[in-house]
Amino acid sequence: MRIKSVWGAGVLAALAALTVLAPGTTLAQESWPQGGFATGYAPPAVPLPYPLYSTHPEIGGLFIAGSYVMYHQQNPLQGRSQPIAYRGFVATDDTVLDAAGSAGTFVGNRNVALDANQVSGPYTFVPGFQLEIGWKFGDGSALTASFWWISDAHYSAVATLAAPGYQYRSDQAQTYLTSFVYNFPADFAGAPFKVTNPQGTAGPYSVYGIWNGASIMTIELIQRAEQFYMTYRKPFYETENYRASALVGPKFFWIEDKFRWITTDLNDFGVASPVYVGVYNNQVDNRNYGLWTGLQQEWYLGWGVALMLNLNAGAFLDVAKTMVDYQRGDRGGPENKRTRQFDKAAGMLQATPSIMWYPLEGIQLQFAYDIFVFFNQVSYDQPVDFNYSSLTPPYHDTWRWFNGFQATIAFIF
Repeated sequence: MRIKSVWGAGVLAALAALTVLAPGTTLAQESWPQGGFATGYAPPAVPLPYPLYSTHPEIGGLFIAGSYVMYHQQNPLQGRSQPIAYRGFVATDDTVLDAAGSAGTFVGNRNVALDANQVSGPYTFVPGFQLEIGWKFGDGSALTASFWWISDAHYSAVATLAAPGYQYRSDQAQTYLTSFVYNFPADFAGAPFKVTNPQGTAGPYSVYGIWNGASIMTIELIQRAEQFYMTYRKPFYETENYRASALVGPKFFWIEDKFRWITTDLNDFGVASPVYVGVYNNQVDNRNYGLWTGLQQEWYLGWGVALMLNLNAGAFLDVAKTMVDYQRGDRGGPENKRTRQFDKAAGMLQATPSIMWYPLEGIQLQFAYDIFVFFNQVSYDQPVDFNYSSLTPPYHDTWRWFNGFQATIAFIF
């Protein structure tokens, strides 16, 4: 029912030696642990043969870092319901039941076979990474550029001609799947001969439409997210074991949700060819452009260990684009497609507590928990519009939560 994207986890772990995560995580060029946050330098007792750190950290310099991350993002269909497919079919002429006036009759138990909430979970973490490169200046401030990416989260569900519990009626009506799509052209008529009756009178297209009396239906939700941001960090208060810094910078954050529904329509109870396929897509992209600011607090505990807390907020313009379409699986025939754009103000809040350790000169390890929320994002809880011609599924504004864990290594030159 659900497939979680975890490809490349080993590669991402290797990338942790070259990447980073939270804004302003690197205490670049500070002489830890000698003297807490003081800028005086004391050479290590045993010089190590690597090109890291400087005998003059007060003048600043280059640092790079990287993080292996695991994040969960809120599923827009969580706790929602939209029935999509039912067991049975609609007779579109009188020949199926061989009775005058029987056209339009639903044949079958009409139990729900597929619902959008089947791709609403379970709770899923996906891997990713963050890269950071920056420069610390002689006045203690630093400028960094960061790229954050997590792999796709996949959720899927399928309904086939095999009914639950193999509870079949004598007419085999439960082996069919029906969705009430309407206003579609004849290019989506589907298989001509889907049913036979004892009288042998069922005519061609007596069960009309790809979505009427189909054999297989699959739904899936794919979620993606990434961000690029810059950070200018300026310390404004410092004691021997405490430092507070102001953070500010631009940020781009992209959230994508893609719902896909694929219907396969076969002749003669799914054993004959050709195959007719109908595809429905509903994709929402929230592209947030804006500025963020924050407060970073650091406490040095001794033995090369420190605690840090970042509290951030941001203001954004969300350029939200939606794309909905119906098409045939073979890309033949017509395709009905509609795109829309919503421009609106959005906001962000973020909290990131972490613990840091400096095992060697010029090397920093960090472990953090990160949680943030974007406000006023465009989303859907009923992704399917069954009217082929209108393509106007309802959209609404919502919060989007992210939370996850970070393991970071930083190198200071």
